[in-house]
Amino acid sequence: MKSIKGKILLSASCLLLVFGLFWLMFQYFHQLFLQQYNQVLERYLIFQQVSVQSEQLLIRTNDLLHEASEQSKEHYISTRNLLRQAQSKIKLLQNDENTAGVSDYTHLIDSFIESTDLAIQAYQQERSDDATQFYRKAEQERAFITETTLSLLEHELTIHERLYAQMIQSSKELQIVGWEGFLIIMAILLGCAYWISRGITRSIALLTKGAKFISAGVYDQPIKVESNDETAFLAQTFDQMRVSVKKSFEELKAKGKLEQEVKEYQYLLKEMEWRNLQNQMKPHFLFNTLNTLAKKAYLEGSVETSDLITTVAELMRYQLAKADVEVTLAEEIEMIRNYMTILQARFTDRLKGEEKIDPACLHVLVPSFLLQPLVENAFIHGIESREEGGRISIGVQAVEQGVQLEVTDDGVGMSPDQVRQILQGTRATQGQAGNIGLSNVIRRLSLYYHREDLLQIQSEVGKGTSIMILIPTTLGERGELDDSDFDRG
Repeated sequence: MKSIKGKILLSASCLLLVFGLFWLMFQYFHQLFLQQYNQVLERYLIFQQVSVQSEQLLIRTNDLLHEASEQSKEHYISTRNLLRQAQSKIKLLQNDENTAGVSDYTHLIDSFIESTDLAIQAYQQERSDDATQFYRKAEQERAFITETTLSLLEHELTIHERLYAQMIQSSKELQIVGWEGFLIIMAILLGCAYWISRGITRSIALLTKGAKFISAGVYDQPIKVESNDETAFLAQTFDQMRVSVKKSFEELKAKGKLEQEVKEYQYLLKEMEWRNLQNQMKPHFLFNTLNTLAKKAYLEGSVETSDLITTVAELMRYQLAKADVEVTLAEEIEMIRNYMTILQARFTDRLKGEEKIDPACLHVLVPSFLLQPLVENAFIHGIESREEGGRISIGVQAVEQGVQLEVTDDGVGMSPDQVRQILQGTRATQGQAGNIGLSNVIRRLSLYYHREDLLQIQSEVGKGTSIMILIPTTLGERGELDDSDFDRG
């Protein structure tokens, strides 16, 4: 993982390298240009030096002829040596175009120096006429040197005229290249700065966007930063924090929902107990009274009346003892049989009952009063309004997901809209209080098993209604079954 600091240092190093290469290239061409310029200037300076030193040597010779002193002699020798040095440099200026002229120019300097030496020698030997003659010869040779110098300079100017033009053009081009290189380097610098800042700001923008989602309570948006610096690690840590917050929030939400469901279940139990108390009119006294009436009817020979009273008493005993506990299916089926007996005593041949019970399922525990509201609704809403009566069937069978309970009638049936309203718990709000018991069953199943799909209703107007309930066989696995489909067998 590269750090932001590393990226900046790498970019700066690359920029310095590019700038250094450009500077070296610029210096190379600049030095090449200066070298050409210095070569031309050096040629001119050599010719100028010969001209100046030859004139100085003539002056020193004249001084020495008029005043023979050690100082004059030293000045003469010094100037003579300088002229010799300038003469030796002239040989370096020789090329194919000026070979003859440079050779003659060199011999002319030798002759000039020789004339000054002979003039001084004659003066020292007191040969004044010879000294004067050699001095005049030196003056003539000095004039020739000056003319030849001008001629060679003019020749140099002619030869290097094109070079001068190229040097001037190169100077202009070099200046343009310098500005262009500067602009290119600035563009590269700005591009690198933009690239680095864009990478950093884009990562920060993604982190900011993720923070806004979290602050708004949206925890399903992952935070991903595709980079290889510290911002990627920061985004990964921030995303882990998001997942942790989401998990904690969901746990709190689930805990609150569970507490609410427990409160609602307790409320339903208390409501059911209250309704039982309201419908029973001192149930213990009434239960004892029914037992007394049953015995009296038996003693008077009314066996059928005695059995009916005993059935009612057993039904009341079940309601008093099993109001808020789990019961076996065997106990629940027995209570339904007593309830059907009472209904059949009231409506005689108008009501018929059927059972399809799998004995292997009767040990399964279920919430109490699970089937009684379904049988009651089947009779009141499905059969009672029909003059010819009807049939109610109770079914219990084992399926792959658990145990399936089924209450079926062949009554008036319901429309799809009515079925939807019952499953959504809206019928009670529309004034049809008879379906409150069925809505309570749906709610109790949801709270008890923590599932919303355990009850299904199949109905068709004029053909009857079938209500099916799936009971998971293991209470410790409430709400964990994957398949919510019902097996009609």
